[in-house]
Amino acid sequence: MAVIYFVFNRGMFLEMLSGFTVKAFEDAGYTRIIGVFDVFPYLSKVDTSIQTARVHEKRSAQDRKSHAILHVTFKIYQKQLCSPDPANNRECDSNGNLVCLPHFYGPNCDKKCEPTRNGHCDSSGRLICNSLYYGRQCDRHCITPPSRGHCDTNGTLRCDPSYYGIHCDKHCITPPSHGHCDINGTLRCDPSYYGIHCDKHCITPPSHGHCDTNGTLRCDSSYYGIHCDKHCITPPSHGHCDTNGTLTCDPSYYGIHCGNHCIDPPSHGHCDTNGTLRCDSSYYGIHCGNHCINPPSHGHCDTNGTLRCDPSYYGIHCDKHCITPPSHGHCDTNGTLRCDPSYYGIHCGKHCVDPPSHGHCDTNGTLRCDPSYYGIHCGNHCVDPLSHGHCDTNGTLRCDPSYYGIHCGNHCINPPSNGHCDTNGTLRCDPSSYGIHCGTHCINPPSHGHCDTNGTMKCDSTYYGIHCENHCINPPSNGHCDTNGTLRCDSSYYRIHCDKHCITPPSHGHCDTNGTLRCDPSYYGIHCDKHCTSPPSHGHCDTNGTLRCDPSYYGIHCGNHCINPPSHGHCDTNGTLRCDLSYYGIHCGNHCVDPPSHRHCDTNGTMKCDSTYYGIHCDKHCITPPSHGHCDTNGTLKCDSTYYGIHYDKHCITPLSHGHCDTNGTLKCDSTYYGIHYDKHCITPLSHGHCDTNGTLKCDSTYYGIHCDKHCITPPSHGHCDTNGTLRCDPSYYGIHCDKHCITPPSHGHCDTNGTLKCDSTYYGIHYDKHCITPLSHGHCDTNGTLRCDPSYYGIHCDKHCIIPPSNGHCDINGTLRCDSSYYGIHCENHCINPPSHGHCDTNGTLRCDPSYYGIHCDKHCITPPSHGHCDTNGTLRCDPSYYGIHCDKHCITPPSHGHCDTNGTLRCDPSYYGIHCDKHCITPPSHGHCDTNGTLRCDPSYYGIHCGNHCVDPPSHGHCDINGTLRCNLSYYGLNCDKHCITPPSHGHCNTNGYLRCDPPFKGSGCNESSATTSPQAFADFILRITLRTLYIPACPCTKPSNTCLPVCHPDVQICFR
Repeated sequence: MAVIYFVFNRGMFLEMLSGFTVKAFEDAGYTRIIGVFDVFPYLSKVDTSIQTARVHEKRSAQDRKSHAILHVTFKIYQKQLCSPDPANNRECDSNGNLVCLPHFYGPNCDKKCEPTRNGHCDSSGRLICNSLYYGRQCDRHCITPPSRGHCDTNGTLRCDPSYYGIHCDKHCITPPSHGHCDINGTLRCDPSYYGIHCDKHCITPPSHGHCDTNGTLRCDSSYYGIHCDKHCITPPSHGHCDTNGTLTCDPSYYGIHCGNHCIDPPSHGHCDTNGTLRCDSSYYGIHCGNHCINPPSHGHCDTNGTLRCDPSYYGIHCDKHCITPPSHGHCDTNGTLRCDPSYYGIHCGKHCVDPPSHGHCDTNGTLRCDPSYYGIHCGNHCVDPLSHGHCDTNGTLRCDPSYYGIHCGNHCINPPSNGHCDTNGTLRCDPSSYGIHCGTHCINPPSHGHCDTNGTMKCDSTYYGIHCENHCINPPSNGHCDTNGTLRCDSSYYRIHCDKHCITPPSHGHCDTNGTLRCDPSYYGIHCDKHCTSPPSHGHCDTNGTLRCDPSYYGIHCGNHCINPPSHGHCDTNGTLRCDLSYYGIHCGNHCVDPPSHRHCDTNGTMKCDSTYYGIHCDKHCITPPSHGHCDTNGTLKCDSTYYGIHYDKHCITPLSHGHCDTNGTLKCDSTYYGIHYDKHCITPLSHGHCDTNGTLKCDSTYYGIHCDKHCITPPSHGHCDTNGTLRCDPSYYGIHCDKHCITPPSHGHCDTNGTLKCDSTYYGIHYDKHCITPLSHGHCDTNGTLRCDPSYYGIHCDKHCIIPPSNGHCDINGTLRCDSSYYGIHCENHCINPPSHGHCDTNGTLRCDPSYYGIHCDKHCITPPSHGHCDTNGTLRCDPSYYGIHCDKHCITPPSHGHCDTNGTLRCDPSYYGIHCDKHCITPPSHGHCDTNGTLRCDPSYYGIHCGNHCVDPPSHGHCDINGTLRCNLSYYGLNCDKHCITPPSHGHCNTNGYLRCDPPFKGSGCNESSATTSPQAFADFILRITLRTLYIPACPCTKPSNTCLPVCHPDVQICFR
């Protein structure tokens, strides 16, 4: 059951303010104020057992604002008064006694204590921690061990000396040096120290060994020495490793594994340290018993002591040079070149067949024809003309440019276009072209003109244009026809007879083609000199160019929107909302009174904490230190970056990389970084090396590279290992031990990586004396050094490509395609017959017709217009899009919709569409309006709307009709003629549509600022009751409490009484 009480203390005095605001006082003189409260419409349920006055805030779901809600039930004090003192942390209890506020203690209520999860406050305001909890907030948990330790006042476990661990049950004795006990009680020896007292010293090698738990050095298998850095692998036989890790091989055995067996010869040689037999100079063979002297050049002795001459060299001293040609010749036993019949040249590569007559082959294999004979067989006869021509290499007569005839004696200059010289040198002009260079173009028009003998167009009287197709009659005055037949009116005159006069304004307007003045956007008046920019919304410019803003909009562009709040504020002339004192927010609806301390109201009416105060109650005080720290949002002091320690006095700068500061502010270096600045990076290799104290990588002997993982053994002679561990042999030495000797010949050969002599490319044959250059593609050299071209390729480089067609042609010996008569193209597949006239076949077999001739026989005549059209392949005239007529000179753009161009190029719009693009849609109304030529609806005077169906008469003053025909009265004017004047009050009232002022209850007066409510509690209660009954619609019924002064109104679920 909902129970609502309105009970008032006899000593409480209420004053009715505007709206539903009540100001409560303690005395009848209205001097000691209790508070100002909103009591409606956010009345809350009151529990009568509380019997105290209380105010709280409640957030409304309707407007998302906080409202003060007053519980108006008061305790009746009998001859005693209790005034709460919140400034000194005091309030009145249910018995009327002044007591401390919650969480405040002491005789002066100045000791604040808030209980925590693990603690409570005693009567003096001191926080008492529960068992096992410590610290200022009782947030430190610590369990006291049964022995050898205790918890201090901060909740930190303190173990007895030599005891460690979370229960102080780990016993560890710190050695006198070289070690310590960690927090878990485990003995930690310093690096290189071992044993139960950390007194055994052993240095762990970088690799191949370790120190055992007793501090004894243990080397890995095959490693020796005090640093385990001597590597020696005991061979399976013929050798052993001594105590220093040095390999000692048995007699006659050599190499890193004693696996190379070598017996020293009796003379002319010896075995080297790797067990390789080294013969003396000029001696060869497995026992150094074969003698051979290397020639000065072009040959060498092989490993068996046999003399080997270089390719193309012969003789007992390899001093006879002869290059065997790829084909058609050979070198004889004396090194002399012998060419086959019909082949010539130093490589026998020149082929020449003596013709039966009129020529011969010279010593170089070049065909020499007799005078006046030409061709590959000297069979073509041609006599050079005296001048203006010559015979080419094939014996064909070639005349100079502009000369023709069998002796090149006829002179004719081909024009750039529109004509040509025939085979006899006669100039032939194309149709419609005239003059000595065919450069004058003239097409006889179908009517109204003709071309004269010089190719000049002569139009009939009143006809103009390049085709005499434009008809123009000169007006009697104010205009003339130009050379194109276009009517040109004098300045300020318009229309088809130049009889419409219009003066263009100096700026902001122009005269259209009909002579009508058109002002630019935002300009008005008979001279287009009134400027007014219509805002994008909330306003418009009237016919005189004056800006009119809509209601609630202000500013020079009507862009400032401001709605007058119902109360506590108003909009100024610029559209800025001005709230009354103590009111805030976008509607001046947020009420906020600055509290006495540590808080204030911001611009939105929200309570904010003062400087150095934090927390949801602004009761956390925190002063930001001058440096190295700050206060967070909860009022807790936080330390700045690079400062550490419980007093924020430990300064440590974390390096850019490779290091960090620990919680005590000590700088710690990352692994693999060294040096005083931690900027030396060194990664210890998995084996065969280590990093020294300066971060420099030191590799073991015979190991190289950035990871010491490159193994290289320096040979005893003829080579060395570079810094990357790569074996570098001396010149002329090869192999994994640099023990393979090979001398690179001066030409046509080289030594490979194993020291084996290899012949150069392009040399072939069992003696490497056959020279053949492999073409880039389409051919190869066979094993005998003969060039073999791929199918369809020809020439000495196999670079002439010719595909023999299936028919109608063949490839000649030079790889040139020769097509049969009337066949053309790269495959002789195009058949073309030269027409009798007006055309010819080109080299691809495509029929090329003369200008203005078309069709498969060049017998279709069509003249291409100067522009906007062309003749198709069949000789039919095709006009470009948007052009029409027999000369494609009629321009008409077909609109996307609602219109079309007819065959004469005239635009025809669909019904109800207008404009040059038929895109202006206008429906002529049945009455009171019409559509103009531009498709704009023109309504009769006093008629408005999209169909001119809205009738509106402008009032004499204080209003106007808008574009829709709606009457718009000026501000503060109302009525059918805008003749009713009414000023809307700032609050508590409004003007109705007829211009009459209506005040909100209980206000009255011309400004709705006079309250009809009384200041007595009974009058205020009656007012609240009327509002409540009006809201709840409670019916009348008898009162059931005889001891009260009842109002005869009640409800089965609601009782309302007054005391």
